Amino acid sequence: MSITRETIKSTLRSIMAEESEYQTFFKKALEKAGKSIPSMSDEEKKEFFNKIDAAWNAKGEKNEELTGNQHKLDVDGDGEIEASDLAALRAGKKKEESIEESAGCGCGCGCGGSKMNEEFKSKDSTFEKVYGIFDKKDYFNAKGLAKVQIGNFERALQRNDKGAQQILDKFNGDIEKSKEYIIQVISDQKKQQAFEDYKALKVAVDSIQKGKPITGAVDLVKSRAHNNRQKYTMALYSALRGKKFNNYKDIHADVDSLIGESITEGRAFINAARKAKEEGKTEFEFNGKTYPVTLKEAVNEARLGKVSLLKSVEKGETSRVEGVKISKDLAFELRMFLQRPMLARTRTGIAIDNAQMKDAIGMLAKVGVHKRLSSGVKKEFAELLKKYK
Repeated sequence: MSITRETIKSTLRSIMAEESEYQTFFKKALEKAGKSIPSMSDEEKKEFFNKIDAAWNAKGEKNEELTGNQHKLDVDGDGEIEASDLAALRAGKKKEESIEESAGCGCGCGCGGSKMNEEFKSKDSTFEKVYGIFDKKDYFNAKGLAKVQIGNFERALQRNDKGAQQILDKFNGDIEKSKEYIIQVISDQKKQQAFEDYKALKVAVDSIQKGKPITGAVDLVKSRAHNNRQKYTMALYSALRGKKFNNYKDIHADVDSLIGESITEGRAFINAARKAKEEGKTEFEFNGKTYPVTLKEAVNEARLGKVSLLKSVEKGETSRVEGVKISKDLAFELRMFLQRPMLARTRTGIAIDNAQMKDAIGMLAKVGVHKRLSSGVKKEFAELLKKYK
């Protein structure tokens, strides 16, 4: 019978479940005996273990004959419906089918008959290089997990577990190849999960580098690299950025710097647009490209009174917004945040506009403004939040 990767996984899960069930069964029997194993005599130990074996074997016996459609569930035709039968059914087999092993079974398992499955390999060279370095050091504990699973597998074989025997039969009774297969399955699972995590990190870093961080990008990077024990994440970030980082604080500072650069560029862009507008031009150049002069800024200013007040601070006309002292840099970043269409057109944006500035500080914090501020003004905003909270 052909055995797929999913069958192997299912069998391993059933072996672990049975092992756990046996341990619980053994503990209850020991409690009922009223003695610990070391305190028993040789005769008592023999009698105890004989009773355990008899009780456990009887627990698994099936005295009732299969009737009706139950026969369809008995894939191996031994008169019993077991975990191995259900695993085979999930893998798409039926009792009357006879499936030959081949190099291409069509199930997607890549088993190649009795040969080992092809190892998982992504198409991302950056991930492969960094993961490979850390995997050699067993950073992901794949070997430790495999050792536990192999121990469960060996004990299942001793109990003549049918699912474990199927794995052994897959490799014509070669126990070492069976163990290698289990190690490979677990290693692939670890690597596939690591690759999914890497893809999320890469998207976040790419968006930050482009000056347009997606929602949660900054938090994701900083949470992944939150102390110097996160060697793997620091290595991935270094590879993605093309420069080496040995300290998580340097990564945080780098992220803040990238965000600050995008804000500075945004400020320069708006100043260029404003100047063109004041000169009566319909378009302007910025970084070698031509852009049309639009009235979006004026529309947003009319919608949000806070924008106009913050602009007055930027121009040096005042240092306060409704009694709250704010620096020019913080005024600029708060205005940029408030002018985002996703906020300006919402009830929250309108509520912030209608509130007094001291109350608006807390409201801005609730919608995450502090996550978008550059490192240069974060402390100032934190002090305002503490003062007016």
